[in-house]
Amino acid sequence: PKISNVLREVQVPVWRNDDCSRRYSRPFNSSIICAGEEIGKKNSFAGDSGGPLMIMYDGRWIQIGVASDAPDTETPFFPGLYVRVTDYMDWIEEKILE
Repeated sequence: PKISNVLREVQVPVWRNDDCSRRYSRPFNSSIICAGEEIGKKNSFAGDSGGPLMIMYDGRWIQIGVASDAPDTETPFFPGLYVRVTDYMDWIEEKILE
């Protein structure tokens, strides 16, 4: 696939972790956020690692996740996997201060 020179964005639903665990047939703890369309092409895919998962909160965009794993292709029924930012805030703040 061709890499875009233009920043892309898409709105995706966040899944409940138990639904995501069933879909992937493996357990996920609360440090993982699953997001993406159940059927369709709105999802993160291979090559999107490190990209943000954002929400609008109180009129501001807040990053809640970092893309960490995704289907290799536009595979329906499998959401992208994101690491929950709040679980790593201490480490992030430590690195910012270095």
